[in-house]
Amino acid sequence: VRTFAERELGRVQAVANATMANLAGAIADLMLLDSLLGEQTGTAGDGIPDPAHLNRLLAQFLANRGQYDQVRLLDLNGSERARVERNGDRVIQVQPENLQDKGERHYFKRTTMLSADDVYLSSFEANVERGQVEFPYRPTVRLAKPVLLGGEAPAAILVPTYSGAMILARLRLASPWSEGLAWRLPNQGVW
Repeated sequence: VRTFAERELGRVQAVANATMANLAGAIADLMLLDSLLGEQTGTAGDGIPDPAHLNRLLAQFLANRGQYDQVRLLDLNGSERARVERNGDRVIQVQPENLQDKGERHYFKRTTMLSADDVYLSSFEANVERGQVEFPYRPTVRLAKPVLLGGEAPAAILVPTYSGAMILARLRLASPWSEGLAWRLPNQGVW
């Protein structure tokens, strides 16, 4: 007879396996998008392709990958050069006047210290826009990596925002028999 602790340990392992499967797929998507962006040639003098072209490429990616809420490309100062986001079933290309500076965000700072082969993975956190935690809360996991864009040194930072709601839904499916799902409420945007 299995004890309560053994059952719960098995449930935790099932949830961990489901989460790892989600994130492994997200990392594969990030590497694919990095590869596609690496084939682009810069036109702005800084190695970053034309924003209209970037937006089309990122929008096509987002339209075919329902598990992401946003994809952005940041220059090496943290300024968004392109961003597309999901609004219901629509994918929206953000206009240049609405792009933001993300230079102070933790994911940007940490990713700038990585080599082009490395990937940054954030903790489970609430989405922050224009310095404010979004409400209603939109849980996310950010992936980020330096992008070469045809050169030998990083020219930009690629940041897809993985939907935390998708992770929570898959966790519920992985553990329907659990006594409950424990999670931490956001404090400064971190779950």
